[in-house]
Formats: sequence, structure tokens, C-alpha cells
Amino acid sequence: MNIALIDDSKRQYDKYKTRLELKGINLIFMEYIQEYDKIIQWLLDNEIKFVLIDYKLDDKYEFEGSNLMHYIDNAIPDLQCALFTSNIPDDDLVMNCQMIDKNVFNTRGEKFDKFIDRVKQAVTVFENRQKISLKEYNELLEKKKKTELNVSEIERMEELYKRLYSYGLVEYMPKEFFETNIEEKIDELIKVVEKYIDKK
Repeated sequence: MNIALIDDSKRQYDKYKTRLELKGINLIFMEYIQEYDKIIQWLLDNEIKFVLIDYKLDDKYEFEGSNLMHYIDNAIPDLQCALFTSNIPDDDLVMNCQMIDKNVFNTRGEKFDKFIDRVKQAVTVFENRQKISLKEYNELLEKKKKTELNVSEIERMEELYKRLYSYGLVEYMPKEFFETNIEEKIDELIKVVEKYIDKK
């Protein structure tokens, strides 16, 4: 299973990677990508199933780990993230259960095993959520074969496809497969606006 480490320092990476490999976990270090959208693509390209994000990131990045975590949560809702830090901060934007103390790599026995269990549980949650996403995608695919999907359904199907295809869960579809009639899209936007006006 692939998990990611997003940190502003690679000093401890080899130590982390070696210990995790003994537990059947492949830790991949992300090489200082600055743009959010490119980070998302990197996660998908590497089939990442859990993400450890350094809290500060201030030596190499222009954003903090908590900001990146929120972005990933929105872009890939199925993917679990945790802030990885030496000192658990008092952050009102992040729950304590979403933080992991880096010092866990200096421990052995039960404490380290609990950390490994937490990582593996997060991967299991991700895989189970992917199964739900795959079911939704297949339902939309079958519906598309029988009838026309509306614009929001097409957009949802394309969003699911991009994620599922990256993890090898669906077959390739050409871009044209997800194109919608522009007039149909305008009609749907008009209906949305009309409903909004009626509510006023």
C-alpha cells in the first residue's frame, strides 16, 4: 500500500520508510510541489491511499499543512490525511484525531503498533469509500447507456472517473465521453436561476 509524506525536510525520510516497509507499507516522499492542483495529480499518479502532512511546511512551501489538508479533503474526499508534527499544536481548524506525533518513530512495541494500525485503518476506509464511489460511477454509466444524463450527473461521473481511473478501478474513457451539449447546459443553468428567483 502506498502512503505519502509531504514535508519540508527529507532528513528523516529514510528512517520512516525503512520502518514502514517492515510493516508492509510503502512511504513515498513528495518532492516539493508548490501548486495545489499538481499535488492532487501527484497523489493520484502514485495511487496514494493515506497522506502524512507536516504541520508547518514553512521551509519549502508558502502554505501550512492544515491548509493543504483541507484542500485535499475537498479534492479527493475518499482520501484520509493526518498532520504529522513534533509538537501537537492548538489548532481550532484541525481535530486532534487528525494529528500524528512524529516522535512515534522513536518508539517501539505497542505505541508504534497502534500507529501502524491507524495507518492501515485509514487505508481500509479509503478502499471502502472507493468501492462506494465505483458503485455510483457504474450506476451513472449504466444510466448513460440507456438515456441522457443531465449536466450535474455528467460532471459527477467525470469527477468519479478521474479518481477511479488513477487507481486502476475503471477502464479508459475518451474525453468526449463526458462532453455535454452546451445548449442543454445553458437550459439547466436557467432552470437553477429560475428556481432561485421563485424562492425569493
